[in-house]
Amino acid sequence: MRALLLVFVAACTAPANDSQAPAPVSDCAEAPAGTEPPAAVIAGEPPKNLLMISIDTLRRDRVGRYSGLDTTPFLDARLAEALVLDDMRACSNWTLPGVSCALSGMSPLERGIDPVSADPAFPTRQLPADTETLATWLAAAGFDTRLASGSRLFSDAYPIGNGFGTVVYDDDARAEKVAQLGLEAIDAATGPWYVHVHFRDPHSPYDPPDAYQGALAGVDLGELDPRTRAGIDAIEAGWRSLEPAARHTLAANIDQLYQGELRYLDDQLEAFWAALAERGVLDDTLVVFWSDHGEQFFEYGGFQHEASLHHVEGMAIGAFWASGLAPTAWEGPTTQVDVTPTTMAILGQPVPASVTGHVVGTAPVNRVRISSAVNTRGVPILAVDQSGWRMFYSWTGRRSLHDLGADPSEVTNLHDTQPRRVECLWEHLGPAVAQIDPANAGAEAVRPEP
Repeated sequence: MRALLLVFVAACTAPANDSQAPAPVSDCAEAPAGTEPPAAVIAGEPPKNLLMISIDTLRRDRVGRYSGLDTTPFLDARLAEALVLDDMRACSNWTLPGVSCALSGMSPLERGIDPVSADPAFPTRQLPADTETLATWLAAAGFDTRLASGSRLFSDAYPIGNGFGTVVYDDDARAEKVAQLGLEAIDAATGPWYVHVHFRDPHSPYDPPDAYQGALAGVDLGELDPRTRAGIDAIEAGWRSLEPAARHTLAANIDQLYQGELRYLDDQLEAFWAALAERGVLDDTLVVFWSDHGEQFFEYGGFQHEASLHHVEGMAIGAFWASGLAPTAWEGPTTQVDVTPTTMAILGQPVPASVTGHVVGTAPVNRVRISSAVNTRGVPILAVDQSGWRMFYSWTGRRSLHDLGADPSEVTNLHDTQPRRVECLWEHLGPAVAQIDPANAGAEAVRPEP
């Protein structure tokens, strides 16, 4: 077993609480980066292999570490053993941009596209066919690269699958099947190897096995049944017309089933981990956990994801685990673009020049983080945060500002009472807005109908 040593350059504490007070803003500009050594410096030989476990549609505030719920005891235990990123923003609110950020180390906006789309009718939103990814760089370094995925969105059907020598995906496959595909990939791999296993659970429809449905098992939920595709479509079409009491009941049913999905996934992850231990592969393998985006249950006027960039959709998990790696809760601001450079650093590989993310520990403490998406109505939405303040922008002309220390749920709009905060954040967000559509760079502008 190879010993790993991490050297940390900033204060690290217990797992972060979402309501923790932020540091005050001292200036609009970011502090200089790169003046300190990285947070992950390994003494001795690095891990030989890499296993990535990514989870689709993982709502962070339903994970036990951040909620106190009993939804994910196995995952919580692994996060407690890891270098865990307790303040990680997603680049967007759905799979293609989230995965592209994590695996290319660059956001869609930094590529000059608006933002990533699966629709070929929007070429300015497409990832370039020659997009380089973590798999591209590790394959060039001699790694056997293999992807086992439960989603076509993360496969070789899109450039985010570039670099994998072997790709196997089963669209909409349950976690048990995806875990089996992952084990088969590991069994077939020759070292050094990078195997990526992408779980689609707990994505909708929310239909965990009956044993995970609690009191809803076997109950007829009628037309608005979140366990079926038709039910999800009916909810999407009709929830706004429901009376408040009916909407509350529907949201409670959805949440209960979603938590059941998490418990089912967690049990499959535990079985997968046991199989890895039996194979003896964990002793010399870096395991990286991350999620692509969250999920919404009507809290901000939307359902599922691709609705808003609020924390329920826009926060992600990230963690780096290896035998002998000191458990550390990293509370500094991170984003999905940090996954690839930190992984490369831990593996002892050079970080590619195109990567804009930071090795954990080297980013400015007052780092600016921008996320972007096109919502379900086709309207571009953006968000920016710095030092505990977050501002949202929509092409409907709406801007809202939130003090995350006092208002972690992002419901109290301080836009009209904090002009200096707005000015500072707009210095960073304004150019991103202008990049997407120069004709709509003003705060009151409305995107024309296509």
